[in-house]
Amino acid sequence: MSFSKRTKARPRPSALKHPDSPLHRLRLQAGLTIPQLAEKFSVSTATVARWLSGDRTAPEGFIRALARAAAGDVSEIAAAQQEYVEQRKRRRRQPPPVIEIALPAGVDVEAAQRICTDALASLVTARGGAAG
Repeated sequence: MSFSKRTKARPRPSALKHPDSPLHRLRLQAGLTIPQLAEKFSVSTATVARWLSGDRTAPEGFIRALARAAAGDVSEIAAAQQEYVEQRKRRRRQPPPVIEIALPAGVDVEAAQRICTDALASLVTARGGAAG
């Protein structure tokens, strides 16, 4: 029987796409890496990435340690991170935009729908996303 070596979880790429997060900026200012923080707090790198992105609430000790490392004010940083998280939640609740197009008389509606769907799929693919 063989066992594979367990490795630390890697942070999700989406968790690193939040440069506006106050905690993310503070981490960069302090010159700390996600693996360093994960080791210091005995958690996975994915957990640290979630704290930084606002996907999960960061413990007060984590915020305090980052503030100390970057010479920042703990209460200001905690308040800024909370506001950032609230803004993200509000954006998530917004319904997707609806595009309405008025077609001239005599235009094949199904053909127009196919053209629009194909164009949107091409755009999404070009930006590296998934259509659907």
